[in-house]
Amino acid sequence: MSGDNRFEAVGRKTASWTRLTARFPLQLALMVALGGALTAQGTEPKPNLIVLNSVDSTVSLLQIQGRGSRLVKTLPVGSNPRAVAIRPDGTRAYIVNAGDQSLREKGLGSVSVLDLGTLSVAATITHPNLHFPHGIAMSRDGRKVYVTTLYQNSVFVFSTASNEVLKEIPTGKKATFMIAMTPDGTRAYVSHAEEPGFVTIVDTATDTMVGTIEGLGFEPQGITVTPDGKTVLVTNYDDSTLSFIDTRTNRLERTIGVGLNPLKVVVAADGRFAFTSALNDHSVSVVDLRNDRRQMVKQIPVGRQPVGMSLSDDGFLYVTNMGEDSITVIDTALMDAVRQIPVGKAPFSLSVWK
Repeated sequence: MSGDNRFEAVGRKTASWTRLTARFPLQLALMVALGGALTAQGTEPKPNLIVLNSVDSTVSLLQIQGRGSRLVKTLPVGSNPRAVAIRPDGTRAYIVNAGDQSLREKGLGSVSVLDLGTLSVAATITHPNLHFPHGIAMSRDGRKVYVTTLYQNSVFVFSTASNEVLKEIPTGKKATFMIAMTPDGTRAYVSHAEEPGFVTIVDTATDTMVGTIEGLGFEPQGITVTPDGKTVLVTNYDDSTLSFIDTRTNRLERTIGVGLNPLKVVVAADGRFAFTSALNDHSVSVVDLRNDRRQMVKQIPVGRQPVGMSLSDDGFLYVTNMGEDSITVIDTALMDAVRQIPVGKAPFSLSVWK
């Protein structure tokens, strides 16, 4: 091509670009901005949401921001992942793999340790007494993780430095199910799914059982502590209720009705609202905590069989829909579902981190 022809070709391309920018100025500006951001950040996006796919025995690592999302990586873990806890520094995630429920006597459960820097499985923790592990909580300093076992009726304490068992704490109650840590890290509260109306208390300084709270509904499951540390919230699956426990007295305050068969419960960072996943209502119940009445004020439709929930700092609630292999995104400012994201098979739990 001669010099004049080359200049003519360049001129035609320039004219085309000018026409394109005139027609779509905002779209092209956005493309340039996004391209610059991706160049600055590198081609590999950093995930900040982990989803546990129980049937696939995998975890989905996604990058989320508001309503948007991007799948970064899928990793295989142990059989039937059910719960996750993330170190406060965001470097590692601990995945509780329940194993095969029909083979509970063989203790097939495990804990997968994920390196969130390299996005790989760094270790797998096993123990002969991990009979269907189900719940997990992290100590405030990130040095210990507490894992509940549904059929061993114990809480296992693992070191995050060595991945070794530091202690096995017998609860003295059946079906040791889920566990929640107080904000100050001094106590952990444990629900018992097949024992009507019981929550047990662990002193984390001595790693011993120090109390039992009675009078809850039948089959307590999901459990959490309010950000101010004053109240424990417990879902009662068979009763379709939510119980409130005063942490100063460790006594039951009240129990209210929520959606059908509630599994998990989370509380907003400002303490104004609680959310429970209603497995067989296919909805999330919104509970107003701003006064002593503490009542359900709304049910937000989501996907089939919602289970796990996690709140982001920018006000979005992410909910796993176990019955349709997806996540529902709820804008808590609107108190409405705004998006659905496909993930792996039968997502059970999830967690947002920074």
